Amino acid sequence: MKIAFVFAPFWYTEYPPLSIALLAAIVKKNGHQCRFFDLNKMIYDEVDAESRKMWGDPGNPLHNDPNFESFVRQKEGVIAKHADAIIRSGIKIIAFSLYCHTRIVSTEIARRIKMRDPSRIIIFGGPECSFKAESIMQEGNADFVVVGEGDDSLPELLGILGRKGDPAGCRGIYYKKAGRITFSGSRTKLPDLDKLPFPDFSGMLKHYGREKVVLPIHTSRGCLNRCAFCNEYRFFPGYRHMGAPRVFNEIMNARRKYNAKQFMMHESMMNGDVKMLEEFCDLMIAEKIRAIGRSRKSGAPLQRPGVTWHGQAVIRPEMTPAMLRKMKAAGCEFLIYGIESGSQALLGRISKNCDLKTAKKVIADTHEAGIKCQINFMFGLPTETERDFNDTLRYFREVRPYVDFVLASSSFCLISEGSSLDCCPERYGIEKTDPLHWRSLDGKNTYETRLRKYETFCALAKKLGIKSVNATYKENARVGTLLNA
Repeated sequence: MKIAFVFAPFWYTEYPPLSIALLAAIVKKNGHQCRFFDLNKMIYDEVDAESRKMWGDPGNPLHNDPNFESFVRQKEGVIAKHADAIIRSGIKIIAFSLYCHTRIVSTEIARRIKMRDPSRIIIFGGPECSFKAESIMQEGNADFVVVGEGDDSLPELLGILGRKGDPAGCRGIYYKKAGRITFSGSRTKLPDLDKLPFPDFSGMLKHYGREKVVLPIHTSRGCLNRCAFCNEYRFFPGYRHMGAPRVFNEIMNARRKYNAKQFMMHESMMNGDVKMLEEFCDLMIAEKIRAIGRSRKSGAPLQRPGVTWHGQAVIRPEMTPAMLRKMKAAGCEFLIYGIESGSQALLGRISKNCDLKTAKKVIADTHEAGIKCQINFMFGLPTETERDFNDTLRYFREVRPYVDFVLASSSFCLISEGSSLDCCPERYGIEKTDPLHWRSLDGKNTYETRLRKYETFCALAKKLGIKSVNATYKENARVGTLLNA
């Protein structure tokens, strides 16, 4: 069977999508052919500078559905052109990867394909499907919706379609049977991530340039924590990680095959298992020494420059100065820590497992090790008081000497579908309206309140001379150019 993978706007454009690269490797391993349509990057490269602001930060709540719908209307010709290209490819099975920010354009392209040729088979998968599978099926553009991890479901479904079999036996999918939406049943999660093939980026890198390509990799799935605002556990239940040799070999393979020298750990926590991380660092350091040898004059090991990596990490005491120095020696350039609040009491109320004293030490030690540091904050978390917010401002001032970047564009607390805030709003004293404009039952925490806190934080960040990691602060008229003027 031949399958087309489509990745639609709006998502990050700095690197190709890892999910599609992994699925491409899996279906090829199972004897299928595939072609990739990276419409996210292709359309971004085609549109004007003003339109490119729509991409911004996919986590930014200021980018909402009305913006996306407006884009679809304004860029109808661009979208129609790419839908036609997919149809002209002649590929009968077309799979879309859905995130909340890619759903609207994906749906519009799928609608156009189905309108032109109803015989094409449309498959939707991705995190958005884990929350909205039935509503996606009801829209009538998808023949199948894959929920959860598609590593086994997709190749099995392709095999069934190839022999015109009954999809009922393929766990993890929604489909229509006798006109009714049917769920085939849940599939167990993949227990051993080491068995996954290396992601296949063949044909994907032509839009990203070959000189400084950044490739995403994943070493784990899931998270050890269960923060009240997060819904990751819904599509990555539990926490699993690869072995250090597997991660090392994937990087070495990508370096040889794609000349990749920069890697992003595409996961919630690269240090979920610090022992594994340290073993990986040892392998990376040994590779540098082995590749170059030793100085003839001093006998000291000569390190090979080139391969660097970065990603998100959680605060934990095992991130010692010695561990961070080892990470730096192994090529770690940049770490992102989600602090969210400078109030320990508030962190406890939202089940955020982060000790602020430990965090301050880890952030300082990261800086001392020569690793750039970014910290993320949220404002207007349920139960947050003015005292909690002032504690955050105070804490930010304290750690500022050790911080290179701050992310505040995603700072509005969203009520993510499937999170504890969404499922148990009464526990946090909130009333749900939409994910962005929710309010507390006592009326003290509203969108306007959160916006004021956001503005106050941005003004402080600018005063302290800290850099933002993107330009999305300009997207809100009231925020203006607080950080990027």
